[in-house]
Amino acid sequence: MANPNSYHTQASSNHHASHKSAEHEQAYLPAVDSKKATRALLAHIDIATYASLEQSGTIDDIASNEKAITTLANNKLGFMIDELHGFQLSGAVNRYIQHTTQTSRLRASSQTLAGLVEELESKIETYHTLKQRGSSDVDYFESDIKEWVVQIIDEMAQATLHFSYQVHNVLNVIADLDVRIHENENALKTIDNLNIVFRHLSVDKLATLSRDDDFLQPLLLRLLKSKIDQSIAELIQAGHQLRHNLMQLQQDRRMQALNQVVDDWYQHFTKNPTFAPDVSLIMHGAPCFNVAEPLTLTTHPDLDDPTHDAFISQFGEQIADQLKPLSGQDDGTLADKDNKAVIDDVSQQQTQVVSISPFYQAIEQFFEALTLIDGLATLSGMQAWQTFFGDANSITIDDIEITLEDWLLGLVNHFYTHQSIFEPKLDLSFEERALAHYTGNHIVADITVSHTNAASAFKSELL
Repeated sequence: MANPNSYHTQASSNHHASHKSAEHEQAYLPAVDSKKATRALLAHIDIATYASLEQSGTIDDIASNEKAITTLANNKLGFMIDELHGFQLSGAVNRYIQHTTQTSRLRASSQTLAGLVEELESKIETYHTLKQRGSSDVDYFESDIKEWVVQIIDEMAQATLHFSYQVHNVLNVIADLDVRIHENENALKTIDNLNIVFRHLSVDKLATLSRDDDFLQPLLLRLLKSKIDQSIAELIQAGHQLRHNLMQLQQDRRMQALNQVVDDWYQHFTKNPTFAPDVSLIMHGAPCFNVAEPLTLTTHPDLDDPTHDAFISQFGEQIADQLKPLSGQDDGTLADKDNKAVIDDVSQQQTQVVSISPFYQAIEQFFEALTLIDGLATLSGMQAWQTFFGDANSITIDDIEITLEDWLLGLVNHFYTHQSIFEPKLDLSFEERALAHYTGNHIVADITVSHTNAASAFKSELL
């Protein structure tokens, strides 16, 4: 049996549902307007985008744009400006389009900024003309020039922010070296184009545009110029970082190519241990492989160095042996080409006696004390100086001042000059101290000459 109240219950529920749906639609009327405005903007998105990006949001009032202007005006997306003979998109629409096209705009920021600058110069020229004529439209153009300057400043700020973001975020995330290099080069090209625009907006150019005008001078020479200088400084920093990164990336790419070549060779040798490559193949291979050639190494002794005395004397003996006459010949059989030369008779000449300086006599006595039988086994240069010359720091011999340093240097030179003929053999040791503030330099305070055996025993005691 059917329930008599079921119809009334269903009808009541349908009534409540329809009432609730009506209330729902009434509550979301703004959403309906938003959808209509969005559809209108999408229907004429090409015109709106071109106007926002290229004409600062102004749609020309021509026949081909009449439908778009009517639709956008009905949805409150802009307003007509009779003075400009066009339709001005609202700021919300301009910001929406600029936000959605930020990446592409930043890639072409130089062209956008250049267009804004050209338009600003045109408006300033019109402003000067109207002011000379005393036109009432001067106030409108003052407001328009202000907005244009603000747009230029905003464009410069977005461009510099874009490059800072590129340097610190985008280029560090890309893993492929070739892609990173390509993006880096594109960023540098855009910076170069922006620098051309900034060089155009010099102080002289801005002063020429202002023409001593009370309105334009603070706007251009203070506000705009300060923002230009700030943007230039940020672009310079970003450009330096991009160039440094590009140089590093190019080096990494070269190293990556070499590593790939080396890895290919390694893998091939691992799989084929008996592989013997032809040397001629590397002439057509990578530049990292070079053919090695034997080097001819030569050396020459320093004739002025007393430490080479033994080597030089041995070398001279070898030459003398090669110059000796052959066996079976004597000095009489050798032909002398210069036998006709006059030989001076020196038998009647007097012998000239050369006196030896007391300084060199003291040096010879120093070494005689070490080489005589039952002589000293060890002798200090400082001790000998005090024995010969007392406690004086310097002496005068033949009007020449000789210091303790000269004395020690003379002992060292005499030792190295006659080292090979000393009997018994002698060794030389230095008493040094490090020189402060000069790493690796030492001052010789004293020298000690001793017999070789005594020197070895002394060193073993120290060890």
